[in-house]
Amino acid sequence: YLKETIHCKPRNDLLTDQQLEMVWLELPTKGTAPNILLCCCYRPPNSETSYSMSILDTFEKAQSEEKHIEIFGDMNYDYDLEDKSYTNPIFRIESLFSLSQLVQSPTREVNGSSNILDVILTSCPNRHPITGVHKSTFSDHYTIYTCLAIDHIPKKHKEVRFRNYRGFDE
Repeated sequence: YLKETIHCKPRNDLLTDQQLEMVWLELPTKGTAPNILLCCCYRPPNSETSYSMSILDTFEKAQSEEKHIEIFGDMNYDYDLEDKSYTNPIFRIESLFSLSQLVQSPTREVNGSSNILDVILTSCPNRHPITGVHKSTFSDHYTIYTCLAIDHIPKKHKEVRFRNYRGFDE
């Protein structure tokens, strides 16, 4: 969800495969700061390797624009905080695209096991003063959230002209 006063534009052109379950938005920023590319992504748990490769191709296309990148998603990879190897798919994404993964608590707990399956990947971790996991009960995954500190360009208000008849004396 984005606050309605934040202007953004859809970036469907970043999708390298129309079968991918992701949405890209671009947020303009004030001054000389690069714009922000926001992505909401879902990777089905039993997807083929080609699906994962298409996700990487899309991330690479977004990174080539030299903008700040924010990726939020249910990637359905069991992210191990201690595993800093290329066998960890999320760590591989972090390394390839110079991103930081912010979610540090389990996002799914079932039958005594807990996993981090939902992630927030960012090229600017210092812009996230608050990040966490809300233990909601409407899904088998908890809700991840973050506050992104940005200087955005507010949406322009529509100017309406009218005659004021308040002091009209017929």
